[in-house]
Amino acid sequence: WTTKENKAVERLVLALRLRSLVLKRGDGTGIDLDNMKTLTTVFNNLFRKDKKFPLDLDSVAEADLRAAKGEDFEDEDDEVEIIEMAVKRPSASAVAAGEKGGRDSPEADDSSSPMKSPSRTESAKATPSKGPAKKVTVVQVTVDKIGLKDYSVYVDPIIAVSIVSGGKIVEGTLETNVSTRREQQHILFGDVIRLKQPFEAILPGAAIFFEFKHFKAAKEKLSTKCWAFLEREDLHEGDHVLELYKKPTDFKRKKLSLLTVKQLYLSIHIKFEQA
Repeated sequence: WTTKENKAVERLVLALRLRSLVLKRGDGTGIDLDNMKTLTTVFNNLFRKDKKFPLDLDSVAEADLRAAKGEDFEDEDDEVEIIEMAVKRPSASAVAAGEKGGRDSPEADDSSSPMKSPSRTESAKATPSKGPAKKVTVVQVTVDKIGLKDYSVYVDPIIAVSIVSGGKIVEGTLETNVSTRREQQHILFGDVIRLKQPFEAILPGAAIFFEFKHFKAAKEKLSTKCWAFLEREDLHEGDHVLELYKKPTDFKRKKLSLLTVKQLYLSIHIKFEQA
């Protein structure tokens, strides 16, 4: 392969990963569907002639580029299949036919399209044997206590924990047990929450949200009193003291209003485990 062919393949894989990040975030910013459609010509002409790559990847947010270049896909088989389709080189006869028929030749498009699904035999030959499984970092959150001036009035209080990226919950909410312990303007929990997403999968810009909820008998439902968050960039082992904000919970973190000016916070502890 020529240097330009290798560079084109690298950019194709990077574009596919960037699109994957956008879909996971669900915020619509970054590589969109129209951008992906422009890659069709790259697939069709990758091994026929030098073509300028249609997407300006340099304009993508630097954080997204870093994540795409080092992202661990949840399903490695899917990534292998995507990369195989992107880099599978057509046979010499197919290349010759394409050069003879030209870019617009239907025969050339049918015989050399790299998007054609490989047979099972071809896939088995092309798929490299997997080495040892990569270790991931499990995030363990201990919810210690929350400070509230009216701490004694809440019925069946809990803390709901979720991961939010791009203003949307990307991991189902996990909850502590109902607390029955009180101490000096604090409701005590001491519960351990193990996040489903490993540390490596939590994207830059995401945050862990903590919502304090309690049961309202009059409305017969759980009500959110206040909330807090820990940003991905501040996620490290040790104790964390988080400020409390007034409801409603703002997953985009645009409008923040402190619950109280008193020194009452949510106290948590973070621990990493290799799995």
